[in-house]
Amino acid sequence: LFVAQRSTVPPSAANGRTAGSYAGFALSSYSEESAVVQLLIKNGSGSYGTTFVTVAWDGGDWKVRANSNGTLYSSLTTVASNNGFTMWGV
Repeated sequence: LFVAQRSTVPPSAANGRTAGSYAGFALSSYSEESAVVQLLIKNGSGSYGTTFVTVAWDGGDWKVRANSNGTLYSSLTTVASNNGFTMWGV
């Protein structure tokens, strides 16, 4: 029920800010068992931010692994451009 109701709320109405979208990624570190992926997020005003997500290879697929503090990603940090990122066609 929540998902159905939430899907009818425009993104900017959810928290008073313009929604962002995933724009690209860069591999920060990689091994056969785990990787740290830097995600590039473009906000509604066109500026970029990044966050880091750790994934682990488990059961034949990459799965998000919680950080030591229990969060799934790091705090969002503003960056000046998309240089160094592989873009996702946005």
